[in-house]
This record gives sequence, C-alpha cells and structure tokens, in this order.
Amino acid sequence: MQVKRIVFTTLLSSMFVSSLHATAAERELIIAGIPEQPLRYQDKNGKPGGLDYKIVDTVFARLGVKTKVVFENSSTRLDKSWQDGSFDVIYCYSKNKEREQFLWYPNESHITIRWKYWTSPELFAKRQINTLDDMKGLKVGATVGYSYSKDFWAKGKAGVYTLDEVVKNEAQAPKLLAKRIDVMVDHPFRVLFEAKENNYMDKIKEHPGVVKEAPYYTTFVKKSNYPGLEGLVKKYDETLKKMKEDGTIAKIYAEYNMEYSNK
Repeated sequence: MQVKRIVFTTLLSSMFVSSLHATAAERELIIAGIPEQPLRYQDKNGKPGGLDYKIVDTVFARLGVKTKVVFENSSTRLDKSWQDGSFDVIYCYSKNKEREQFLWYPNESHITIRWKYWTSPELFAKRQINTLDDMKGLKVGATVGYSYSKDFWAKGKAGVYTLDEVVKNEAQAPKLLAKRIDVMVDHPFRVLFEAKENNYMDKIKEHPGVVKEAPYYTTFVKKSNYPGLEGLVKKYDETLKKMKEDGTIAKIYAEYNMEYSNK
C-alpha cells in the first residue's frame, strides 16, 4: 500500500521572540513538498530528513516557529494546494510567472539545481545530447507539474520529441531502465543518489547538455491564512543569509556529502 501523504509535526524552540510569533503561536506553520532523496524524505526512523528539509528546518528553528511537514507524492495535488492556500510554505521551487501569482519568494536561495539529460549507455554511445533539438525523434520522460523550461514543453508539444508524461517523478528512472523512454530529464542530486542506492550507476549516462540551471527557493503561499506570513518571509531571508555567512549552510551540505558554493 502506497502512502499518499506523510505528515510530521515538530515543535521548535528558540530564545527569539517577536510580535509575529505571538500572533502565529496558535497554530503550526504547514510546510509541504514532494519527497525526493536526498533533498526531502522520510528516514528509517519515520522522521523527515534531507538537505532541503534540514536547511529549512534550521531556519525556522532559529526563528522559534512551530512547523508541520507534509510530503505529497502528487505534484498535481501539491500545485493545487498553493493555488487554494491549503499549505503555508512550499519546499524548493524555481521562479516562474505562474507561481509568482500565488507564492512569495524570498531573496535568498539555498539550492541551485542543474537539470540534465540521462540515457542508457547504448544511446549515449550513438548520440550526444547538448540541446533539446538533439532529442529529435526520441521518447522523453516528463513529470506533470515540473517546469523544466518553457522550450522543453513547447518543443515536446510541437512534436520535436514525444513526451511521456507521468504524475510521479519516481516513475522516470524505472521507465528509462526498462527502455520504455529514451531520455530522462532530472538533476544529479536525485539521479546519482538513487543510482548509487539501487546499484544501477552503470546503466545510465549523463549527457553534457543542460536543460536549465536555476536557483531554488523556499516559497510562501499568498492565500495562506497563517498570521503574518508575508512578514515571515523577510525574517526567513535574514536568517538564511546569516546561516550562509556563519558557515551553517556549508556544514549542512557537508552532512550530506555535498559541496556548497555560495555564488
């Protein structure tokens, strides 16, 4: 049986006190996102973990904000949640005009993600993918709700390549391994982690091209009824910036065997 939603509640304590917290103390800040190792996941003890989770959790811990974490396995359902205000904060989004109608973005980003092309070694030996046009005639996996890039979706709809759309991103790698798709577009954080964990590093190849490279942000839902949420964005920004300056972010990256570059 597959769990569709996983909820975690944490009480974070801090010496920091403000009027913002006084009004918001009556309920928890609900943070939602799609689980994907090594960024966000449920660990073997049933607790949330991951690079993205740990950074965001540390920020709100410093601010003394009570939080509840919700993992949604459906990107479609998650999208609906920030459109109707079901949750207060959404993990790890890049900027686009549609989202900015519904979400507040802080100035500070904590993760930069490069979306790359992945294929079987056999296809890699036959053709190198540097651009979207290099996928002409191929079957390409695409997850509904993922932005990738405007050109990625436009060229797929125009028939340059065939889009094989799924709702859950974790379906992409099994399809690639089973040769049900020719190309998977995903970021190395996730692909390499899962390939090492499941022993298929020799069955995939990373191509030189980059679909998109962009900073990703913790976002705040405009339709949320959490008291003083817009003001919390500024506090989040200030705290994250301090964590970059005092070395906290670099230490968290190191915990997950990742190198941090504060560009």
